[in-house]
Amino acid sequence: MDTGPNDVSLTITHCGICYADVAWAKNIPRNTIYPVVPGVCIHEIIRIAKEVGSNVRRFKVSDHVVVGPYVNNYKTCEHCKIREEVHCDAETTHTFFPHVGVGSMSAASKSASGDHPFDPYMALLKPSGVLVLVGFPSEVKFNPMSLLTGSGAIFGSVAGGTKDMLEMLDFCATNSIHPEVVIPIQYVNKVLERIENRDVKYQFVIDVKNSFK
Repeated sequence: MDTGPNDVSLTITHCGICYADVAWAKNIPRNTIYPVVPGVCIHEIIRIAKEVGSNVRRFKVSDHVVVGPYVNNYKTCEHCKIREEVHCDAETTHTFFPHVGVGSMSAASKSASGDHPFDPYMALLKPSGVLVLVGFPSEVKFNPMSLLTGSGAIFGSVAGGTKDMLEMLDFCATNSIHPEVVIPIQYVNKVLERIENRDVKYQFVIDVKNSFK
């Protein structure tokens, strides 16, 4: 396929793998289309630009490019205008399946997609604190008193917009935050098994580029 004037042709070098890949491989969301390759080409993809279209200004050949959880958003709706493209009014193309860690006391994020009790997380919140669910447990259950006594709140989010993701990437680059565990793709089945068994402390990153040498 030729690279169009508005396109960037990319070579995949790395990608993340997490519980989302387990869920998709096992058809937990009930919309998996087989065959499916966990990790690769699903989400959290790192690539290098090998060709750049004539109208593209932001990237040049050999730049590192991150492919986020969605592409082809509408760009002119109210959500896209404030760079919250994940909530685009039009149909977007998603490159991910939703997934879900514990953060600060005033705003905690629950990122583990397995089933866990929610009350202990709610107890960590300050008064009027917020628990953000970005995972995919089979159900959400908590005692109403967990909300009522501290004026707490809970809401969900699939992913941040472009602005949030760029801020996160800039923060990681500035503070030299790098992946802890990088694996060859041949280890992917074992990784899925370990994730499902909760035998994982860090996000795995697949070294796609060097896996086929």
